[in-house]
Amino acid sequence: MHQIGFIYQDPDHRNRHGDGVELVKIPGAAGRIGFFCAEYDVLWTSSDEIGTAAGTPVSQSMALRAADIPHICAQGHGHLIDLVRDFDTHTKVSRRIYLKNTSSPYAFFTCGSAAFRNGRNRIGAMGSHRLR
Repeated sequence: MHQIGFIYQDPDHRNRHGDGVELVKIPGAAGRIGFFCAEYDVLWTSSDEIGTAAGTPVSQSMALRAADIPHICAQGHGHLIDLVRDFDTHTKVSRRIYLKNTSSPYAFFTCGSAAFRNGRNRIGAMGSHRLR
């Protein structure tokens, strides 16, 4: 099984030795998007709060789920996606597609693209070539 995550590489992500914060659905918050830091098990509700004491500690009982593209874009966070991480739970292999700071022709994403409006995910369509 593959788990896809959308990652925002905040300015301090290297200090935490991680990819960045994952955009997740906040449990019980009617589909609101949060920013989860796996290194510290902390959830922030705003991108402006990432790295501050305003974060909420996450317990094992909280069932965090990765946010999907329609929810991310509907809440205006599409521009924050820096990379897409594909984790294969069977082989434990993690693959990444960097969407910024790269010269790859596949490295682009906009929520307003015609393919997105037509129900096709540009990341999925383009990224599938890079993930094989």
